[in-house]
Amino acid sequence: MSSFIAFTIFGLYSGAAYAIAASGLVLTYSTTRVFNVAHGAFGMLLSFVFWDFSVRQGLPTWLAIVLVLFVVAPAIGWFISRFVARGLGDSPVSVSLVVTVALLVLCIGVAQQLYPADTSRTLLGFFPGKSFHVGTAVVTVHQLITILASIAVAAGLYLLLNHTRIGTAMRASVDNPELLRLFGGKPDQVAALSWMIGISLAGLGGILLAPVVGLDTFSLTLLVINAYAAATLGRLTSLPLSFLGAMGLGLLTSYLPAYGPTDGLLGRLQFAAPAIFLFVVVIAAPQAQLRIGQIKGIVSAPLPSAPKALGWGAGYLVVIALMAGAMAEPNLLRTGTALFAGMLILSMVLLTGYGGHVSLAQFSFAGVGALAYAKLRPSRPLRAPRRSPRRRPGRRTGRAAGAPADRALSRAGDAGVRGDHGQGRLPGRLRLRLQRRAHRPSALRHQLATHRAVRRRDGAVLRRDVLRPAAAPARPDRADADRAA
Repeated sequence: MSSFIAFTIFGLYSGAAYAIAASGLVLTYSTTRVFNVAHGAFGMLLSFVFWDFSVRQGLPTWLAIVLVLFVVAPAIGWFISRFVARGLGDSPVSVSLVVTVALLVLCIGVAQQLYPADTSRTLLGFFPGKSFHVGTAVVTVHQLITILASIAVAAGLYLLLNHTRIGTAMRASVDNPELLRLFGGKPDQVAALSWMIGISLAGLGGILLAPVVGLDTFSLTLLVINAYAAATLGRLTSLPLSFLGAMGLGLLTSYLPAYGPTDGLLGRLQFAAPAIFLFVVVIAAPQAQLRIGQIKGIVSAPLPSAPKALGWGAGYLVVIALMAGAMAEPNLLRTGTALFAGMLILSMVLLTGYGGHVSLAQFSFAGVGALAYAKLRPSRPLRAPRRSPRRRPGRRTGRAAGAPADRALSRAGDAGVRGDHGQGRLPGRLRLRLQRRAHRPSALRHQLATHRAVRRRDGAVLRRDVLRPAAAPARPDRADADRAA
């Protein structure tokens, strides 16, 4: 029972952090119609800034929180709304996705430049070392603050959007910005406020998760996938459903390693539970509510004619062949990598330009294909077949002439006489001699016949000197000759 309470508390803590991040994502989308793919990247970058203020600069924790969430994050949100995302909600979905993906890459690059990965960094939770017991389970003060902060954020955003004039203006700026202007509203300022609050919530979620996940660039960036799943459950517009989805996902990711299968395929799939949850929600949700990945109202790309496509393709292959012949091996490897990336980008032309759908998973599909090939390929590398040697007319090759000899030699070795160790093998010198004379079938047959005859006659072991040529008779010495005379 104590372990169940401990896993439940950890799941509520994780779900609370996901709920805070998902709330910022829902607020940005519901008020500006921009799906911010870089939401997790902004949270990661602000987590590093909080570590810089609180650890490296030595500022008090409360002051670092105030500077990050109420100064740095709003400044970043205002800049993006004013210079990057202005009017982005009215543009095609493909444009908004490309812009937010560019912001994601920019945040990762800035974090890697300012905070290199070769330096170890540790960010402690709030009030480290302080905890209390719930039964036999231990609850840290940092976990309690995270859960309470998620409840406060969900309640505050719900009241802001539904019971204040600013919230009404935020929702009206999406539905009819021109009507909002007629009533004295300012849609640009409302969008800027939405971006400021959304970036601040992303930073708060990253700061609350960093003590558990660690200050890692990619881990903090990819953890926002859980927030995506929770926000998608709420149709990107409902804060209560997003909150409930985040809490449920946090409990699911906490219970699976403890009570789920640990071996086999199901044991490995528990780490992909958030991504599977997101996939199921996207498939099951009505498509009228989720139009994030589909392009509407864009003129289709023109189709090239067959002669034009063949001509450009042949010219491209000729240029690549000439470049490959003049390049060194390192440059060839770089060129191959560039061609591989070009193939993936061309696949997006078919999907986006002709099909009208945006996919950000093309490189993931390439990785899945490489993994499947590595698992299914044969154990031996593929090799070109060897050429058979040319045969001269009127002359048999050693392979053809040696095949009967090898078979006869094998039979003779198997049926050979027993030696001192009880193993039937031909003497080594005889085998070597027969192998050297494999191209002379008549000599081979003579030697084998002699061997069989001696074995039948004596029934004993054939010594090596049996097959040697007879030695010349020794000359009698002079003393023997004198006696004979």
